[in-house]
Amino acid sequence: MYAWEFASGAMFSAADVQGSAPKAAIGRALADRLFGSGADPVGQSVTVKETTYTVTGVFTADSEDHAEV
Repeated sequence: MYAWEFASGAMFSAADVQGSAPKAAIGRALADRLFGSGADPVGQSVTVKETTYTVTGVFTADSEDHAEV
């Protein structure tokens, strides 16, 4: 089990996983690189290998290591 804290938004839900639109939660460093420093990308799109994901949440910088609990 992992403990992630979010700077904004939240982890995608089971319903999101079963839905048709791909969702993603991303780290603060990636959010800054893709959307600009301090931007809130929740609701925005990112494309990875021809698949577009809607950002549901942004992890805090401390949570990017995916610390186990």
